[in-house]
Amino acid sequence: MIKKKVFFYVQHLHGLGHVYRAIRIANALHSKGFEVHLIWGGRKVESLDTNNLNPVYLPPVYCNVNDFTALLDENYQPVSSDYLGHRKSMLLESYLKISPDVVITETFPFGRRQMRFELLPLMDLIQKQRKSGQDVKVVASVRDIVQQNRKAASHQDTLNYLNTYFDIILVHADSNFVQLEETVPGVEKYEKKIYYTGIVAPKNNLVDSTLISPPEVLVSGGGGAAAFKLIKTAIDSAPLSKKFKKSWTITTGPYMSDEDFKILKKSCTPQVTLVRFIENFYDLVKKAKVSISLTGYNTVADILSAKIPSIVIPSNAGKETEQLFRAHKLDKLGWAKMIHPDELTAEKLSYELDNIDQLKKINFNINLDGAENSANILFNIYNN
Repeated sequence: MIKKKVFFYVQHLHGLGHVYRAIRIANALHSKGFEVHLIWGGRKVESLDTNNLNPVYLPPVYCNVNDFTALLDENYQPVSSDYLGHRKSMLLESYLKISPDVVITETFPFGRRQMRFELLPLMDLIQKQRKSGQDVKVVASVRDIVQQNRKAASHQDTLNYLNTYFDIILVHADSNFVQLEETVPGVEKYEKKIYYTGIVAPKNNLVDSTLISPPEVLVSGGGGAAAFKLIKTAIDSAPLSKKFKKSWTITTGPYMSDEDFKILKKSCTPQVTLVRFIENFYDLVKKAKVSISLTGYNTVADILSAKIPSIVIPSNAGKETEQLFRAHKLDKLGWAKMIHPDELTAEKLSYELDNIDQLKKINFNINLDGAENSANILFNIYNN
């Protein structure tokens, strides 16, 4: 049987959350027999295994953590029209060369409006081919929660694009935890296109980490771009805790600036180990006693999969609402304790840490097989 080709467009603008979710899904598609071509629009992440994913690296673009409207080029300068034109041409040429059966856009059209300069021409090209008889399925891949404070016109654009271009919407969530219409009103009219895959969580067969001893408290700053306040507060709270005095491991994330990392390193007390990145992070989550973290999608997937008592501090950088919404959900269910970023102090954090036993034990059956289910859904659609 000829393998179906998947053209998987992934554009991360400053964090790593979208990257890890997309890579897990892409590898699951490969394992299911698809020929995956990963179209990569951000900076390279050397630690990721893309050996089976045929990556195509577009000229990278980024965003400042506090301004998602302005694109920056590989030198962190405002992008030129020529730079964007080259990207668009390369994207369309890659599509024609690969001639895929399935096109997956990560986040778009629920986000990534900045990338419409290249994605709408791609969608129009696919539409033209479909009108001439070519069978190409177009799939939207979206996390559990979508940014809520969007303009009405942007929201309507999302619904229009779903109606015009997309055949399938893969929602990487457990519908018992959150449903897409909670943050995208009106999307329920496309319910026949919507498939809930479950949370795209890490698997239990990762290699054990041998470089770092399992800590009592594990603190994660996600990608690191918006984590300075959390990390500094955690460092300051370590000597204040009455229960957890032995060992803290804090990972800042690879995108924290060198200057900020040096400042934090100088303020560490003896029980604190500060590192930039832990490759087998989930393995350490499973072994720690308590987790303190932001509330990004992948971090929460790690927490839920490991069933570890957790304190979550949602990021509100750049007027983001996604993490706050997710943190409120976890707090309401009693699965984690939320501290609002405006209320975060070392004293508050140490108090909540010492009272972590009051949290409910996580004993739910939430669906954590989102990567494999995504692959199975597409496989079954094609085989039926």
